[in-house]
Amino acid sequence: MTTRHLSLLAALALASAACGGSPDATDTSTEPAGEEAPRGPLGKADAAGSCAGTTGNLCGGKGSGSCYCDDACKGYGDCCADYEPVCKGGAPPSPGSIAAVSCAEAGGICNASPAGAAVYRIYREALRADGKLDETDVVRLGAFLRGSGGRNASVAAFLAKILATSSTPFAGDAKALLQAYLDGNPHHWVPLENPVYRVQLGTQANSVLDDVIYLVGDGSLSASTGSTSHSRGYAKKASGILRFPHGSKAPAYPSSSGEETQRLRSQSPSLALDTAASTAGLSLGAFGFVYRAEKRFYDPNAQYWEGLCHAWSYGALDERINALVDVPGPSSRRGVWIYGQWLSRADLGNWMMGVSDQLSVADTELVDPFVTPRDILLGVTQWVMTSGLGLRADMFNDTEQGSSEVWNQPIVAANLDVESVPQPTVDAILAHARNDPKNGEGVPASAGVKLVRIRVAWGAEVSDSHEGDPSLHTSDWNMYFVTGPDGKVGAGYMAHHLRNANVAGLPVTSSDALPDYFAYPKNAILDAAFEGAPNSLLRGALDGGVFRFFVGTVLAYGVPDTMRASFEADFGAGVDAATLAERYPGIANAYSPAQWEATFAPKLGAAEAFGAQWGKFSNPG
Repeated sequence: MTTRHLSLLAALALASAACGGSPDATDTSTEPAGEEAPRGPLGKADAAGSCAGTTGNLCGGKGSGSCYCDDACKGYGDCCADYEPVCKGGAPPSPGSIAAVSCAEAGGICNASPAGAAVYRIYREALRADGKLDETDVVRLGAFLRGSGGRNASVAAFLAKILATSSTPFAGDAKALLQAYLDGNPHHWVPLENPVYRVQLGTQANSVLDDVIYLVGDGSLSASTGSTSHSRGYAKKASGILRFPHGSKAPAYPSSSGEETQRLRSQSPSLALDTAASTAGLSLGAFGFVYRAEKRFYDPNAQYWEGLCHAWSYGALDERINALVDVPGPSSRRGVWIYGQWLSRADLGNWMMGVSDQLSVADTELVDPFVTPRDILLGVTQWVMTSGLGLRADMFNDTEQGSSEVWNQPIVAANLDVESVPQPTVDAILAHARNDPKNGEGVPASAGVKLVRIRVAWGAEVSDSHEGDPSLHTSDWNMYFVTGPDGKVGAGYMAHHLRNANVAGLPVTSSDALPDYFAYPKNAILDAAFEGAPNSLLRGALDGGVFRFFVGTVLAYGVPDTMRASFEADFGAGVDAATLAERYPGIANAYSPAQWEATFAPKLGAAEAFGAQWGKFSNPG
């Protein structure tokens, strides 16, 4: 929360005062007792082992090799790599064969760009998880069609290849949805011309001031951006949450020593990111991730409301970010491995805010700082119901009640209802409009009135360690609009304003207050990071390098824990190198060069064949 500023740019960047989490760097796991032989974290010399026995699983006891498959193994750090998928059902073991389009068949998309690597990995992981593509998978894949040129051509070609492959195992309506994405019209969007309204766009793409909307019929419409809007805290500066690890602890693996596991569990995510950046070949000097955590985003004297919710809203409105931040996996093991470092699902969300602090403001278009009923109607229909971009808005501010707080939230879905009202109510509202000195629209001849009810769903913060489902809240905006004989929308009034003006016969008399502003993300820097393309904003910004590395390397090439677990189980079971390389695209990026060389190179060979990106970070400007 904050005192209102006159600067519109500053208003966009104001922090939220919703749920701030408490930093917690303590590993609360307990040491099980009562074993006859000493147990502890596995070392590199220990056999990989497996819970998948030859005649049945080994759950509840010792696995093959030196690892265990009982409930105590988490406390000791000696679980077999496939303990979760085999014994807990967190992710099914890798199928022997999958009807998948190979990277080569897809034109080498997994090596084409960070977006290509990410979308191909999501595709293969979806098939590995349950052998099919469902609608949720398609939404995640379809999000990567977005590109700086309007569409990512290589992703479009890949998705078309999936669609044309007769053996692709689609579930439910997933195939039809994928076709709709390729056609540019997924079914959760509503076109700007439909049986309920028609929007006529003006020449100002970043404004609604010269746009016109016609209400052409009564009815109800529902639409969504397709964004799941990942939920986190808002990176409260006074707490300095980016200094501490949150969420799932680093799992223990045979390919990591016990000392490494304990270090990964206790070190800050900022140190993990600096270490990974160095492995990637990125030189950050004195202004790396640790500097940002300790200096930029930590101030014990900061106001209680100061935080990064504006940056969270920016990332949460892009389904590419949601698909990569909200890593799937069993509870307590959600996160990614990048170059031997561990980033929990919670810390991915927290650091997405950290790298987007200033850049998210510059890459967002302020549409309207003085929102009227017609403005919000135009804003919701264009950026929530049609384009898939969503809106960032001040959802909690209420200047009508004397509040001076600004809370940035991402609007991701909307329901819109248009209704006719009884003639006596029409007459009463038109009389009010004719006598309203603030009505610059006038009242046209043969005017009518429509009741418009909009319910929007928006993402809400939960906590700094949250790794569960997104938290969505709703707001209801009930408005009456004066319309011309052709349905053209003129003056608009909030329901409660008309009630307070003693207008009689209103079927709806209450409404939430409108936000003071709304804006939409342009996604230019996200597109550049995912495509490995030049961008003047990233080139000139202090945070340009860390943003490009976090989005284009950590998120795009980071390996989910479920993928690493399945890979190590298959490796331990003797699956051949060619099959492993195809089944687990980019798997080498889960490990440091030293880890790969010591554990996998003797049997699998060079890491480059497994997608290693070590030392390959490049900043195209």
